[in-house]
Amino acid sequence: YHYRRSGDLARAAQYAELAGDRAMTVSALDRACDHYLVAMNALDAMPVSTETRRKWLAISAKWGLPFVFSPVQSESKLKVLHMAAHYADELGDVDAKARSWHWLGWAHYSLGNYGESVQHYQATLELAQQVGDSRLVVQAEAGLGQSLAASGAYAAGLDYLNRAVARKREQAQAQGQRRGRVAQGYGYALAATALVHADRGDFALADEMFEEAIAPVAGSGHAIEGSMLALKAIALVWRGRWEEARTVAQRGWHNAQRVNSAFNFVN
Repeated sequence: YHYRRSGDLARAAQYAELAGDRAMTVSALDRACDHYLVAMNALDAMPVSTETRRKWLAISAKWGLPFVFSPVQSESKLKVLHMAAHYADELGDVDAKARSWHWLGWAHYSLGNYGESVQHYQATLELAQQVGDSRLVVQAEAGLGQSLAASGAYAAGLDYLNRAVARKREQAQAQGQRRGRVAQGYGYALAATALVHADRGDFALADEMFEEAIAPVAGSGHAIEGSMLALKAIALVWRGRWEEARTVAQRGWHNAQRVNSAFNFVN
């Protein structure tokens, strides 16, 4: 704040980004969004250069995650991701453009705009394959599967989800060995797959998948836990297990309160 008011935009951007990083460590998603946006605005106010554009893109990639969990003021905020794609085009940075499309796909999924989500995830997949980013390829496949399944295209959705879950399981195991934890993206893809199986009446398989997805983050308070609890509550409603569904939904609601996630509140 003080650096911005004094006109030192470079340091204003630096410390706003650090504040956003700090907010993310405690899952304060709304605060992280605000701080990252301050950093990007400060960079936009500086003379245009390749360096400032690359820094802006790096911060926008961080900003995407808290935004998709709480896509409030969506019309104006979605423009940030479209601007990221524009800046990436200016720099010829295909990888950065792919990541901006990825966040757009996720944002539209959170907003229930599944057609737009599928379009952006398909664009992400093509660009990720072009640059050989295997991790982003898997993320795009998982996103495509989630959005297709949410729109009722179960066969196509499950095809993408099953492939992504298998690859994410391998990545999660490798990540767990290095860091002692399970990748959160893998958990949500697994929970989304479980929801599809529940909707098709295969509740035993859905239960197994929900358990595998939620157990590693149970009680963590992370936003991804709340998202998966919301999916599990929906599956329990379909089974007529009302009390259990209410208990699980209440856990998800408390999580949404903690991290201030509009997406989890709505779910």
